[in-house]
Amino acid sequence: MGTAGESTAEVGWRRTPGRGFTLVELTISLAILGIILAGVASAFALATSALPDSRTQSTDSLRATLALMRSDLRDAIHVRSLDAAAIECTLPDRDSNGKPEVVRYAWSEVPGSALVRTMNGDASDVSEGLSAFSIVADAREVVESIATSSGTSATSTLGSVPANTGASSTWVTFARKSGYGQLVAPNLPAGAGLWTITQLKYLCRPENYGDHTKRLVQIRLADSTGMPTPTVLFEATFDKSDLSPWWWQYSTMTVTGMPYLRPDERVFVCFINPEDAVRYGYPMRKTTSSGSGLWTTSNAGSTWSAQSSASLFVDVVGNYTEVKGSANLVHTFATGLGVSAGDAYAQSVSLPIAFPGAVEVLTDWWRTDFELNPTVQDFNGDGSGDWTSPKSGYPAGDLVAGWLRADETLSLPSTRSFTDPTDMRVKIRLDGKQVWMATLSVDRSLGLATNLTLEVTRLDDVLGRLRVMKDWPIPGTVLLDRSVTLDTMELRVVVLPSHSTLTMYLDGALVGVIPYTRSVLSVWNSTPISTFGSHESVVVDWIDVRLGGSVR
Repeated sequence: MGTAGESTAEVGWRRTPGRGFTLVELTISLAILGIILAGVASAFALATSALPDSRTQSTDSLRATLALMRSDLRDAIHVRSLDAAAIECTLPDRDSNGKPEVVRYAWSEVPGSALVRTMNGDASDVSEGLSAFSIVADAREVVESIATSSGTSATSTLGSVPANTGASSTWVTFARKSGYGQLVAPNLPAGAGLWTITQLKYLCRPENYGDHTKRLVQIRLADSTGMPTPTVLFEATFDKSDLSPWWWQYSTMTVTGMPYLRPDERVFVCFINPEDAVRYGYPMRKTTSSGSGLWTTSNAGSTWSAQSSASLFVDVVGNYTEVKGSANLVHTFATGLGVSAGDAYAQSVSLPIAFPGAVEVLTDWWRTDFELNPTVQDFNGDGSGDWTSPKSGYPAGDLVAGWLRADETLSLPSTRSFTDPTDMRVKIRLDGKQVWMATLSVDRSLGLATNLTLEVTRLDDVLGRLRVMKDWPIPGTVLLDRSVTLDTMELRVVVLPSHSTLTMYLDGALVGVIPYTRSVLSVWNSTPISTFGSHESVVVDWIDVRLGGSVR
């Protein structure tokens, strides 16, 4: 049996049953537990932060999609179609196969559907489950007035010199083979097309002092610097019986067979004594202290020398092609896009897309510069060659330094419906002195009731003939026939189906409007547009055909 002291000591170190933790013990325990929980929470936070968030992932996907879209569209050649949920563009050749690329982005406007990217016919979903997608174009319109009917203006004075008819003046006579030439520029109203001269007026005294010779009158073409050229557009003679009996009245001469000129072309009216003898009769009036554009010759017009501050008294009378009715052809150009997309979480991403320049919105576009074989060129990116040729194979010799030089026919087939305005342009040059021909044809497969052919024929080094014929090469009606000056020229034909008109321009100047009858709208399933030359002397620099625009 133990003693009482032993029992007391044992009680001091044993915990009495039912006794709680002390404050110190609880504090220490809680501190340890806090450290453990903090570590666990930190580890959990690190683990969860490393897991992908579906919202962030969705936003990143939208940004990547719009970045791809911007990469595709910023180099667009032209916009083929554009609305609030789709865009299609032609892009430059990316895979060095000589053909452009065609890319399309489209959304069905059904929430939850994907944005589809189609590249050269291969479609793929680039962003799924979209709740919204929109395209807003930064576009501008260029309005061009196109003649829908034309005619010839009333006859009027188109050019008159000197500008100051009250300036001091004197009479000049003609030595052997001498002559005078006066530069005359037409004063045409805005929108005037080709112009021609029908009458000359000039001050010439009728006295001849026994000199009964005739004076030679020429209308020559002036060059771009204002010098006379050897090109004679009209030539005739006059004597005393052709002059006004009064020296202060202008004498007149009827001009026939004068070709039509572009608005920027000027002429020289020349009066020459062609004989190798002094002829003092028929003196002409010229200014002495003011005026310009007077030239003289001492060798019957072989060479000319400019005279300062002087002018002959000459008027040219004529007419010009003018617009009788017109329609506004609206060209739309896109300079940039604003694109936005929304995901299933109602999050949206927007991205601006800037084009390098103004990109025209066209239904379709074909162009060849003849740097490549046009029968294998696919400018519009539809997967097939744009132009066809009746030749088996395309001779490399037909292409010389970017010009088509051969007896060649090229036709442009298409599956497009002929409902949009069509702008056709061709730049040609007729080499040599022989009579060669180049044509641009519009076939009945366009929905025309008849074929229309535009023909350019060289008459000599400078002059040619423009004609529009029906049912060529079968003999038919000549709808338009004008002699014009030509060298390298750009022919343009604008077809407006809504007005049933075909408007023709030469180097930007109105030639005329030819109405046609449309039967039913059809597709271009034959050879609706073609160009050809009848000899190697016909060379073509480029051909450009554009569908698109609106008329109002």
